[in-house]
Amino acid sequence: VTNVQALLYAGQHRMWIGGEDGLSLIDTANGHVLRTLPIAAGDRRTLQVRQLCLGSDDSLWAATSVGLFHLASDTDDLQRIAADPIDNAFGLLLSHDRQLYTTTATGLYRIATDGTVSHVWPTDKRTPISAIAEDARNRLWLAIAHQGLVAFDPASGETLELNPDNSVTGSLPEAIVTHLLYNHSGLLCIGNMERGLIKVNGCPIELLEPEILRVKTFEPVLLLLQGRFSNVAIRIRVRGGDYTSLIYASSPAISQANASFSTTDADMATPREHKKLLP
Repeated sequence: VTNVQALLYAGQHRMWIGGEDGLSLIDTANGHVLRTLPIAAGDRRTLQVRQLCLGSDDSLWAATSVGLFHLASDTDDLQRIAADPIDNAFGLLLSHDRQLYTTTATGLYRIATDGTVSHVWPTDKRTPISAIAEDARNRLWLAIAHQGLVAFDPASGETLELNPDNSVTGSLPEAIVTHLLYNHSGLLCIGNMERGLIKVNGCPIELLEPEILRVKTFEPVLLLLQGRFSNVAIRIRVRGGDYTSLIYASSPAISQANASFSTTDADMATPREHKKLLP
């Protein structure tokens, strides 16, 4: 299996593995490949198998970058489900009451046993949901891209929003939440992928002190356009000196980090162009 992306133990020494070529069923006792089910990436460069789940009838469901797929327990025919509207699926969950849900770039959907799909939340707009989990009160916790979390009650339709707040220690991260897990002790565990964040000694540059010198740290960001940093996370550690020295040390460090990152691009002229822009 190339580039393992998702795992699901199916019992009886069998494990499903999702990779960039599709799905494979492995015998965990001897490592033999029992079944291989390819999935075409279509017009996307590579396939992403984001999550695997067993349905209420023990059939296999796969959320992928090219849609939602279903494999009945008595067949090798991998079926794509509801190509419209689900052309890009992120998460899967079999709830306590045996309802199957999937999250997509447009919202939360419920999947019936016959494969029909219904849009559950939100009803008034398109909302990308990157991950899903269920708590002991049967609420669905949904990760909204760059906006925080929503606790949604399917029975009543009530929602509770939790948004990131940099002024609160331990607040939600301003990042893409990729995984949610509600454990038996009642804790909601959050896994995230930080992108477009710049921190100095753990502090976002928007909150650095003294405030009057904060713009100095922003110089490389503003001069090189903020979009340049949208796909990277930069963490800087500064030791010694006072707060003013920290500010003045951080600015060239951000510039150097950007230059090092740029040298990995195919266009080697990029770092030279950026160097001309910086003071």
